[in-house]
Amino acid sequence: MTTSGNALSLLQKIMYALGNFAQGVGPAIVIGWLQYFYTKSETTIDGNVIVEGTAFLTYSAFGFIAGGARLLEAISNPFYGYISDRTKSRWGRRKPFVMFLSPVLAVSFMAVWFPLSPHPHIMNGIWLAVMLGLFWLSYAGVVGPYLSLLPEITPYQDERIKLSEIMGYFEVAGMLVATIVAGSVIDSFSDGINLGFVKIADGYKFLALVVGIMTLICFWLSIRYITETPHSTKKEVPFNFIDAIKHTFKNRLFPPYVASVAFFRIGIDSVIISMPYMIVKILGKKEDLAGIMQGAVIVFSLILFPFVSRLSTRYGKKLIYNLGLLGFTIGLPLFYFTNSTPFFGNVIIGILSLFNISFENVVFARQIAHLIVILIIISFPISTAFVLPRAIFADVVDNDEKETGYRREAMYNGMEGIISKSAAALVPVITTQLFSIFGATSNRPLGILLVGPVAGLLVFFGFLSFLKYPLKD
Repeated sequence: MTTSGNALSLLQKIMYALGNFAQGVGPAIVIGWLQYFYTKSETTIDGNVIVEGTAFLTYSAFGFIAGGARLLEAISNPFYGYISDRTKSRWGRRKPFVMFLSPVLAVSFMAVWFPLSPHPHIMNGIWLAVMLGLFWLSYAGVVGPYLSLLPEITPYQDERIKLSEIMGYFEVAGMLVATIVAGSVIDSFSDGINLGFVKIADGYKFLALVVGIMTLICFWLSIRYITETPHSTKKEVPFNFIDAIKHTFKNRLFPPYVASVAFFRIGIDSVIISMPYMIVKILGKKEDLAGIMQGAVIVFSLILFPFVSRLSTRYGKKLIYNLGLLGFTIGLPLFYFTNSTPFFGNVIIGILSLFNISFENVVFARQIAHLIVILIIISFPISTAFVLPRAIFADVVDNDEKETGYRREAMYNGMEGIISKSAAALVPVITTQLFSIFGATSNRPLGILLVGPVAGLLVFFGFLSFLKYPLKD
Protein backbone atom coordinates (compact mmCIF):
# COMPACT_ATOMS: atom_id res chain seq x y z
CA MET A 1 0.00 0.00 0.00
CA THR A 2 1.17 3.54 -0.81
CA THR A 3 1.89 5.45 2.38
CA SER A 4 1.10 9.00 1.31
CA GLY A 5 -1.05 10.69 -1.31
CA ASN A 6 -4.46 12.26 -1.86
CA ALA A 7 -7.41 10.66 -3.62
CA LEU A 8 -10.10 12.94 -2.15
CA SER A 9 -10.73 16.67 -2.08
CA LEU A 10 -11.40 18.42 1.22
CA LEU A 11 -15.09 18.72 0.33
CA GLN A 12 -15.32 15.00 -0.34
CA LYS A 13 -13.64 14.18 2.95
CA ILE A 14 -15.95 16.48 4.91
CA MET A 15 -19.12 15.29 3.22
CA TYR A 16 -18.25 11.62 3.60
CA ALA A 17 -17.23 12.15 7.23
CA LEU A 18 -20.57 13.88 7.86
CA GLY A 19 -22.13 10.43 7.81
CA ASN A 20 -20.19 9.66 10.96
CA PHE A 21 -22.16 12.39 12.73
CA ALA A 22 -25.35 10.51 11.91
CA GLN A 23 -23.67 7.21 12.71
CA GLY A 24 -22.84 8.50 16.19
CA VAL A 25 -25.67 10.78 17.32
CA GLY A 26 -28.71 8.48 17.17
CA PRO A 27 -27.16 5.43 18.84
CA ALA A 28 -25.49 7.62 21.48
CA ILE A 29 -28.88 9.09 22.42
CA VAL A 30 -30.48 5.64 22.47
CA ILE A 31 -27.66 4.16 24.54
CA GLY A 32 -27.28 7.13 26.86
CA TRP A 33 -30.91 8.16 27.47
CA LEU A 34 -33.44 5.52 26.40
CA GLN A 35 -32.92 3.25 29.40
CA TYR A 36 -33.25 6.20 31.76
CA PHE A 37 -36.30 7.48 29.84
CA TYR A 38 -38.16 4.16 30.16
CA THR A 39 -37.14 3.33 33.75
CA LYS A 40 -36.28 6.67 35.39
CA SER A 41 -39.02 6.52 38.05
CA GLU A 42 -38.25 3.00 39.16
CA THR A 43 -36.87 2.74 42.70
CA THR A 44 -35.64 -0.31 44.54
CA ILE A 45 -36.17 -0.32 48.31
CA ASP A 46 -35.25 -3.34 50.43
CA GLY A 47 -35.43 -5.60 47.42
CA ASN A 48 -38.92 -4.42 46.37
CA VAL A 49 -39.45 -2.69 43.03
CA ILE A 50 -41.65 0.38 43.35
CA VAL A 51 -42.75 2.24 40.22
CA GLU A 52 -43.73 5.89 40.47
CA GLY A 53 -44.76 8.59 38.03
CA THR A 54 -43.83 8.07 34.39
CA ALA A 55 -41.80 4.87 34.30
CA PHE A 56 -42.81 2.93 31.19
CA LEU A 57 -41.04 -0.40 31.88
CA THR A 58 -39.23 -2.15 34.71
CA TYR A 59 -35.43 -2.46 34.70
CA SER A 60 -35.48 -6.14 33.74
CA ALA A 61 -38.07 -5.74 30.98
CA PHE A 62 -36.16 -2.89 29.40
CA GLY A 63 -32.80 -4.64 29.75
CA PHE A 64 -33.85 -7.78 27.94
CA ILE A 65 -35.75 -5.93 25.22
CA ALA A 66 -32.85 -3.56 24.56
CA GLY A 67 -30.33 -6.40 24.67
CA GLY A 68 -32.44 -8.46 22.30
CA ALA A 69 -32.70 -5.57 19.84
CA ARG A 70 -28.90 -5.13 19.83
CA LEU A 71 -28.49 -8.86 19.35
CA LEU A 72 -30.82 -8.71 16.35
CA GLU A 73 -28.62 -5.97 14.90
CA ALA A 74 -25.53 -8.04 15.55
CA ILE A 75 -26.93 -11.09 13.76
CA SER A 76 -28.00 -9.00 10.77
CA ASN A 77 -24.56 -7.43 10.19
CA PRO A 78 -22.88 -10.32 8.30
CA PHE A 79 -25.99 -10.80 6.14
CA TYR A 80 -25.93 -7.14 5.15
CA GLY A 81 -22.21 -7.46 4.50
CA TYR A 82 -22.60 -10.55 2.36
CA ILE A 83 -25.41 -8.99 0.30
CA SER A 84 -23.62 -5.66 -0.07
CA ASP A 85 -20.40 -7.30 -1.28
CA ARG A 86 -22.39 -9.06 -4.01
CA THR A 87 -24.63 -6.13 -4.99
CA LYS A 88 -24.42 -4.76 -8.53
CA SER A 89 -26.11 -1.47 -9.38
CA ARG A 90 -25.43 1.71 -11.29
CA TRP A 91 -24.88 3.42 -7.91
CA GLY A 92 -22.35 0.83 -6.74
CA ARG A 93 -22.34 -1.78 -3.98
CA ARG A 94 -22.76 0.45 -0.93
CA LYS A 95 -24.72 3.58 -1.80
CA PRO A 96 -28.16 1.93 -2.32
CA PHE A 97 -28.19 0.68 1.28
CA VAL A 98 -27.42 4.15 2.63
CA MET A 99 -29.97 5.80 0.36
CA PHE A 100 -32.97 3.56 0.94
CA LEU A 101 -32.56 2.44 4.56
CA SER A 102 -31.78 5.88 6.03
CA PRO A 103 -35.47 6.91 6.08
CA VAL A 104 -36.37 3.73 7.96
CA LEU A 105 -33.59 4.46 10.42
CA ALA A 106 -34.77 8.03 11.02
CA VAL A 107 -38.45 7.14 11.49
CA SER A 108 -37.82 4.20 13.83
CA PHE A 109 -35.45 6.33 15.92
CA MET A 110 -38.20 8.88 16.44
CA ALA A 111 -40.83 6.24 17.17
CA VAL A 112 -39.07 4.61 20.15
CA TRP A 113 -39.58 7.80 22.20
CA PHE A 114 -43.36 7.62 21.88
CA PRO A 115 -44.48 4.71 24.11
CA LEU A 116 -48.15 3.81 23.82
CA SER A 117 -49.04 3.95 27.53
CA PRO A 118 -47.96 6.49 30.20
CA HIS A 119 -47.56 3.65 32.71
CA PRO A 120 -45.78 0.27 32.73
CA HIS A 121 -47.73 -1.81 30.23
CA ILE A 122 -47.15 -4.78 27.95
CA MET A 123 -47.95 -2.58 24.94
CA ASN A 124 -44.95 -0.40 25.80
CA GLY A 125 -42.78 -3.50 25.74
CA ILE A 126 -44.16 -4.63 22.39
CA TRP A 127 -43.81 -1.15 20.88
CA LEU A 128 -40.25 -0.81 22.14
CA ALA A 129 -39.29 -4.28 20.91
CA VAL A 130 -40.64 -3.61 17.40
CA MET A 131 -39.37 -0.06 16.96
CA LEU A 132 -36.02 -0.52 18.66
CA GLY A 133 -35.48 -3.73 16.71
CA LEU A 134 -36.30 -1.89 13.48
CA PHE A 135 -33.96 0.95 14.46
CA TRP A 136 -30.98 -1.34 15.05
CA LEU A 137 -31.76 -3.46 11.96
CA SER A 138 -31.83 -0.42 9.68
CA TYR A 139 -28.81 1.05 11.46
CA ALA A 140 -26.80 -2.05 10.59
CA GLY A 141 -28.00 -1.85 6.98
CA VAL A 142 -26.91 1.79 6.63
CA VAL A 143 -23.72 1.99 8.66
CA GLY A 144 -22.03 -1.20 7.46
CA PRO A 145 -22.10 -0.21 3.77
CA TYR A 146 -21.27 3.42 4.67
CA LEU A 147 -18.13 2.43 6.57
CA SER A 148 -17.22 -0.12 3.88
CA LEU A 149 -16.68 2.76 1.47
CA LEU A 150 -13.63 4.06 3.36
CA PRO A 151 -10.97 1.53 2.21
CA GLU A 152 -12.23 1.90 -1.34
CA ILE A 153 -12.33 5.68 -1.71
CA THR A 154 -8.67 6.15 -0.75
CA PRO A 155 -5.78 3.67 -0.94
CA TYR A 156 -3.32 5.94 0.91
CA GLN A 157 -2.32 5.14 4.51
CA ASP A 158 -1.81 8.74 5.65
CA GLU A 159 -5.06 9.88 4.02
CA ARG A 160 -6.95 7.05 5.68
CA ILE A 161 -5.67 8.15 9.09
CA LYS A 162 -6.56 11.78 8.28
CA LEU A 163 -10.01 10.81 7.04
CA SER A 164 -10.52 8.67 10.13
CA GLU A 165 -9.55 11.70 12.22
CA ILE A 166 -12.11 13.90 10.43
CA MET A 167 -14.71 11.17 10.88
CA GLY A 168 -13.80 11.12 14.53
CA TYR A 169 -14.47 14.86 14.81
CA PHE A 170 -17.93 14.42 13.33
CA GLU A 171 -18.67 11.44 15.54
CA VAL A 172 -17.63 13.53 18.53
CA ALA A 173 -19.92 16.33 17.34
CA GLY A 174 -22.74 13.79 17.22
CA MET A 175 -21.95 12.59 20.71
CA LEU A 176 -21.85 16.18 22.01
CA VAL A 177 -25.36 16.63 20.63
CA ALA A 178 -26.29 13.32 22.28
CA THR A 179 -24.89 14.40 25.64
CA ILE A 180 -24.60 18.12 26.42
CA VAL A 181 -27.25 19.30 23.94
CA ALA A 182 -29.56 16.37 24.66
CA GLY A 183 -29.37 16.86 28.42
CA SER A 184 -30.12 20.56 28.05
CA VAL A 185 -33.05 19.97 25.67
CA ILE A 186 -34.53 17.25 27.89
CA ASP A 187 -34.35 19.51 30.94
CA SER A 188 -35.44 22.73 29.20
CA PHE A 189 -38.50 21.18 27.54
CA SER A 190 -39.50 18.81 30.33
CA ASP A 191 -43.03 20.31 30.28
CA GLY A 192 -43.32 19.97 26.50
CA ILE A 193 -43.31 22.40 23.58
CA ASN A 194 -45.93 23.66 21.14
CA LEU A 195 -45.02 23.49 17.45
CA GLY A 196 -47.90 25.21 15.74
CA PHE A 197 -50.97 23.09 16.35
CA VAL A 198 -48.89 20.15 17.60
CA LYS A 199 -48.04 19.63 21.27
CA ILE A 200 -44.78 17.74 21.88
CA ALA A 201 -45.14 16.18 25.33
CA ASP A 202 -41.55 16.44 26.60
CA GLY A 203 -37.94 17.19 25.71
CA TYR A 204 -37.14 13.58 24.84
CA LYS A 205 -39.69 13.58 22.03
CA PHE A 206 -38.67 16.99 20.69
CA LEU A 207 -35.04 15.86 20.65
CA ALA A 208 -36.00 12.65 18.83
CA LEU A 209 -37.83 14.50 16.05
CA VAL A 210 -34.95 16.93 15.42
CA VAL A 211 -32.21 14.27 15.52
CA GLY A 212 -34.21 11.91 13.31
CA ILE A 213 -34.38 14.52 10.55
CA MET A 214 -30.69 15.38 10.97
CA THR A 215 -29.76 11.71 10.68
CA LEU A 216 -31.52 11.34 7.35
CA ILE A 217 -29.94 14.49 5.88
CA CYS A 218 -26.42 13.64 7.01
CA PHE A 219 -26.45 10.10 5.63
CA TRP A 220 -27.77 11.25 2.28
CA LEU A 221 -25.11 13.98 2.04
CA SER A 222 -22.35 11.51 2.96
CA ILE A 223 -22.74 9.60 -0.32
CA ARG A 224 -23.52 12.60 -2.51
CA TYR A 225 -19.94 13.65 -3.33
CA ILE A 226 -18.01 10.37 -3.41
CA THR A 227 -17.88 7.78 -6.17
CA GLU A 228 -17.30 4.08 -5.76
CA THR A 229 -14.52 2.62 -7.89
CA PRO A 230 -15.68 0.91 -11.09
CA HIS A 231 -16.78 -2.71 -10.94
CA SER A 232 -13.87 -5.12 -11.37
CA THR A 233 -12.92 -8.75 -10.84
CA LYS A 234 -11.85 -7.82 -7.30
CA LYS A 235 -15.54 -7.16 -6.56
CA GLU A 236 -16.73 -10.47 -8.04
CA VAL A 237 -16.68 -12.24 -4.69
CA PRO A 238 -17.30 -15.97 -5.36
CA PHE A 239 -17.63 -17.24 -1.78
CA ASN A 240 -20.93 -18.49 -0.42
CA PHE A 241 -22.03 -17.18 2.96
CA ILE A 242 -20.32 -19.84 5.09
CA ASP A 243 -17.07 -19.69 3.12
CA ALA A 244 -17.11 -15.90 3.37
CA ILE A 245 -17.24 -16.18 7.17
CA LYS A 246 -14.45 -18.77 7.23
CA HIS A 247 -12.15 -16.64 5.06
CA THR A 248 -12.81 -13.64 7.29
CA PHE A 249 -11.50 -15.42 10.37
CA LYS A 250 -8.55 -16.88 8.46
CA ASN A 251 -7.25 -13.31 8.20
CA ARG A 252 -4.80 -13.21 11.11
CA LEU A 253 -5.38 -9.46 11.62
CA PHE A 254 -9.11 -9.77 12.15
CA PRO A 255 -9.63 -11.77 15.42
CA PRO A 256 -7.46 -9.55 17.67
CA TYR A 257 -8.86 -6.42 16.05
CA VAL A 258 -12.53 -7.34 16.40
CA ALA A 259 -12.13 -8.57 19.98
CA SER A 260 -10.54 -5.28 21.02
CA VAL A 261 -13.30 -3.25 19.35
CA ALA A 262 -16.00 -5.32 21.05
CA PHE A 263 -14.59 -4.89 24.55
CA PHE A 264 -13.86 -1.20 23.94
CA ARG A 265 -17.52 -0.78 22.96
CA ILE A 266 -18.65 -2.35 26.23
CA GLY A 267 -16.56 0.14 28.19
CA ILE A 268 -17.77 3.23 26.34
CA ASP A 269 -21.44 2.21 26.42
CA SER A 270 -21.19 1.45 30.13
CA VAL A 271 -19.93 4.96 30.87
CA ILE A 272 -22.67 6.55 28.76
CA ILE A 273 -25.50 4.47 30.25
CA SER A 274 -24.46 4.86 33.87
CA MET A 275 -23.83 8.63 33.84
CA PRO A 276 -27.49 9.79 34.18
CA TYR A 277 -27.91 7.43 37.12
CA MET A 278 -24.61 8.59 38.64
CA ILE A 279 -25.61 12.25 38.45
CA VAL A 280 -29.30 12.00 39.34
CA LYS A 281 -29.33 9.12 41.84
CA ILE A 282 -25.97 9.62 43.59
CA LEU A 283 -25.16 13.32 43.20
CA GLY A 284 -28.82 14.39 43.33
CA LYS A 285 -28.67 16.71 40.31
CA LYS A 286 -30.73 17.09 37.12
CA GLU A 287 -30.35 15.47 33.69
CA ASP A 288 -28.68 18.53 32.18
CA LEU A 289 -25.62 17.99 34.39
CA ALA A 290 -25.56 14.32 33.30
CA GLY A 291 -25.43 15.51 29.71
CA ILE A 292 -22.65 17.96 30.52
CA MET A 293 -20.58 15.22 32.17
CA GLN A 294 -21.17 12.84 29.26
CA GLY A 295 -20.14 15.61 26.91
CA ALA A 296 -17.10 16.60 28.97
CA VAL A 297 -15.30 13.33 28.29
CA ILE A 298 -16.07 13.75 24.59
CA VAL A 299 -14.59 17.26 24.61
CA PHE A 300 -11.51 16.09 26.48
CA SER A 301 -11.12 13.29 23.90
CA LEU A 302 -11.61 15.68 21.00
CA ILE A 303 -8.72 17.84 22.16
CA LEU A 304 -6.46 14.79 21.96
CA PHE A 305 -7.42 13.73 18.40
CA PRO A 306 -4.45 15.40 16.64
CA PHE A 307 -2.13 14.09 19.37
CA VAL A 308 -3.37 10.52 18.89
CA SER A 309 -3.11 10.85 15.11
CA ARG A 310 0.51 12.09 15.28
CA LEU A 311 1.52 9.46 17.85
CA SER A 312 0.02 6.72 15.68
CA THR A 313 1.87 7.93 12.59
CA ARG A 314 5.14 8.06 14.52
CA TYR A 315 4.94 4.99 16.77
CA GLY A 316 2.39 2.81 15.00
CA LYS A 317 -1.31 2.22 15.49
CA LYS A 318 -0.87 -0.96 17.52
CA LEU A 319 1.11 0.62 20.35
CA ILE A 320 -1.14 3.68 20.73
CA TYR A 321 -4.37 1.67 20.50
CA ASN A 322 -3.13 -0.78 23.12
CA LEU A 323 -2.19 2.11 25.42
CA GLY A 324 -5.76 3.30 25.02
CA LEU A 325 -7.18 -0.08 25.99
CA LEU A 326 -4.89 -0.32 28.99
CA GLY A 327 -5.74 3.21 30.13
CA PHE A 328 -9.45 2.44 29.90
CA THR A 329 -8.94 -0.73 31.93
CA ILE A 330 -7.33 1.32 34.70
CA GLY A 331 -9.69 4.30 34.55
CA LEU A 332 -13.12 2.65 34.57
CA PRO A 333 -12.94 1.04 38.06
CA LEU A 334 -12.25 4.49 39.57
CA PHE A 335 -15.96 5.34 39.16
CA TYR A 336 -16.65 2.95 42.04
CA PHE A 337 -15.24 5.43 44.57
CA THR A 338 -17.41 8.39 43.54
CA ASN A 339 -20.01 8.06 46.31
CA SER A 340 -18.24 7.52 49.64
CA THR A 341 -14.48 7.74 48.96
CA PRO A 342 -13.88 10.23 46.12
CA PHE A 343 -10.14 10.43 46.76
CA PHE A 344 -9.36 12.59 43.72
CA GLY A 345 -11.99 15.05 44.90
CA ASN A 346 -10.66 14.99 48.44
CA VAL A 347 -7.21 15.97 47.21
CA ILE A 348 -8.48 18.73 44.92
CA ILE A 349 -10.82 20.26 47.51
CA GLY A 350 -8.02 20.01 50.11
CA ILE A 351 -5.64 21.92 47.83
CA LEU A 352 -8.27 24.58 47.08
CA SER A 353 -8.92 25.04 50.79
CA LEU A 354 -5.27 26.12 51.19
CA PHE A 355 -6.18 29.13 49.02
CA ASN A 356 -9.30 29.84 51.10
CA ILE A 357 -11.60 28.51 48.41
CA SER A 358 -14.60 26.84 50.01
CA PHE A 359 -17.84 25.23 48.84
CA GLU A 360 -21.32 25.32 50.32
CA ASN A 361 -21.86 21.62 49.51
CA VAL A 362 -18.48 20.01 50.18
CA VAL A 363 -19.70 16.45 49.60
CA PHE A 364 -20.99 17.29 46.13
CA ALA A 365 -17.83 19.28 45.33
CA ARG A 366 -15.65 16.28 46.18
CA GLN A 367 -17.81 13.90 44.16
CA ILE A 368 -17.97 16.07 41.04
CA ALA A 369 -14.23 16.81 41.20
CA HIS A 370 -13.54 13.08 41.45
CA LEU A 371 -15.72 12.44 38.38
CA ILE A 372 -14.01 15.17 36.36
CA VAL A 373 -10.57 13.71 37.08
CA ILE A 374 -11.75 10.26 35.98
CA LEU A 375 -13.17 11.70 32.77
CA ILE A 376 -9.81 13.35 32.05
CA ILE A 377 -8.03 10.05 32.68
CA ILE A 378 -10.23 8.10 30.25
CA SER A 379 -10.23 10.81 27.58
CA PHE A 380 -7.05 9.51 25.92
CA PRO A 381 -8.38 5.93 25.70
CA ILE A 382 -11.68 7.14 24.24
CA SER A 383 -9.78 9.35 21.79
CA THR A 384 -7.91 6.30 20.48
CA ALA A 385 -11.26 4.49 20.12
CA PHE A 386 -12.55 7.33 17.92
CA VAL A 387 -9.47 7.84 15.73
CA LEU A 388 -7.81 4.47 15.15
CA PRO A 389 -10.27 1.58 14.55
CA ARG A 390 -11.29 2.68 11.04
CA ALA A 391 -7.65 3.03 9.96
CA ILE A 392 -6.85 -0.38 11.47
CA PHE A 393 -9.92 -1.85 9.79
CA ALA A 394 -8.66 -0.64 6.39
CA ASP A 395 -5.40 -2.54 7.00
CA VAL A 396 -7.39 -5.66 7.87
CA VAL A 397 -9.31 -5.45 4.58
CA ASP A 398 -6.14 -4.79 2.56
CA ASN A 399 -4.57 -7.89 4.08
CA ASP A 400 -7.63 -9.92 3.08
CA GLU A 401 -7.27 -8.71 -0.51
CA LYS A 402 -3.66 -9.91 -0.53
CA GLU A 403 -4.75 -13.34 0.71
CA THR A 404 -7.96 -13.84 -1.30
CA GLY A 405 -7.67 -11.39 -4.21
CA TYR A 406 -11.07 -9.83 -3.44
CA ARG A 407 -12.38 -6.65 -1.82
CA ARG A 408 -14.79 -7.70 0.96
CA GLU A 409 -15.15 -4.60 3.12
CA ALA A 410 -18.84 -5.11 3.89
CA MET A 411 -18.38 -8.72 4.97
CA TYR A 412 -15.71 -7.61 7.41
CA ASN A 413 -17.94 -4.83 8.67
CA GLY A 414 -20.69 -7.40 9.05
CA MET A 415 -18.58 -9.83 11.04
CA GLU A 416 -17.21 -7.00 13.15
CA GLY A 417 -20.81 -5.97 13.73
CA ILE A 418 -22.06 -9.36 14.86
CA ILE A 419 -19.26 -9.60 17.42
CA SER A 420 -19.05 -6.02 18.67
CA LYS A 421 -22.81 -5.50 18.69
CA SER A 422 -23.37 -8.79 20.50
CA ALA A 423 -20.98 -7.47 23.12
CA ALA A 424 -22.83 -4.15 23.19
CA ALA A 425 -26.11 -6.06 23.63
CA LEU A 426 -24.78 -7.28 26.95
CA VAL A 427 -24.43 -3.75 28.35
CA PRO A 428 -28.13 -2.99 29.01
CA VAL A 429 -28.55 -6.50 30.38
CA ILE A 430 -25.51 -6.17 32.67
CA THR A 431 -26.41 -2.68 33.89
CA THR A 432 -30.08 -3.39 34.54
CA GLN A 433 -29.23 -6.58 36.40
CA LEU A 434 -26.62 -4.75 38.50
CA PHE A 435 -29.25 -2.12 39.25
CA SER A 436 -31.92 -4.70 40.11
CA ILE A 437 -29.66 -6.82 42.33
CA PHE A 438 -27.48 -4.20 44.03
CA GLY A 439 -29.67 -1.12 43.78
CA ALA A 440 -29.73 2.08 41.75
CA THR A 441 -31.02 4.69 44.21
CA SER A 442 -29.46 7.28 46.48
CA ASN A 443 -29.94 4.90 49.40
CA ARG A 444 -28.72 1.81 47.54
CA PRO A 445 -26.30 2.98 44.81
CA LEU A 446 -24.00 -0.05 44.67
CA GLY A 447 -25.38 -1.25 41.33
CA ILE A 448 -24.48 2.08 39.71
CA LEU A 449 -21.00 2.10 41.26
CA LEU A 450 -20.24 -1.45 40.12
CA VAL A 451 -20.72 -0.63 36.42
CA GLY A 452 -17.22 0.86 36.16
CA PRO A 453 -15.25 -2.05 37.68
CA VAL A 454 -17.21 -4.66 35.69
CA ALA A 455 -16.66 -2.73 32.44
CA GLY A 456 -12.96 -2.24 33.26
CA LEU A 457 -12.47 -5.97 33.69
CA LEU A 458 -14.07 -6.65 30.30
CA VAL A 459 -11.97 -3.98 28.56
CA PHE A 460 -8.86 -5.69 29.96
CA PHE A 461 -9.74 -8.74 27.85
CA GLY A 462 -9.72 -6.45 24.82
CA PHE A 463 -6.24 -5.25 25.75
CA LEU A 464 -5.00 -8.85 25.99
CA SER A 465 -6.55 -9.66 22.62
CA PHE A 466 -4.96 -6.77 20.75
CA LEU A 467 -1.51 -7.68 22.04
CA LYS A 468 -1.69 -10.46 19.43
CA TYR A 469 -2.30 -8.07 16.52
CA PRO A 470 0.63 -8.74 14.14
CA LEU A 471 1.11 -5.32 12.52
CA LYS A 472 2.80 -2.36 14.23
CA ASP A 473 2.28 0.51 11.78
